[in-house]
Amino acid sequence: MFYSSENVAYNATVASSSTRDPDNLRSYGPENAVDEDTVTAAITKSEKNPWLSVRLSEYFNISRISVYLYISTYVI
Repeated sequence: MFYSSENVAYNATVASSSTRDPDNLRSYGPENAVDEDTVTAAITKSEKNPWLSVRLSEYFNISRISVYLYISTYVI
């Protein structure tokens, strides 16, 4: 079996349940989740059960998924 560390999600088609600031999609849109840029982020609104969907170009046997969470707390 062949193993590769290739990011098969790089620049894939993505969607999310919401965008934190829809007027500023460049900063928080779901496409940032697959751009390999550690400065950008895909951030949803504060909501119950947020989701992110990634559509790959073909079928792959996936052995590892890496998710880097950004959690912030706001005091109102």
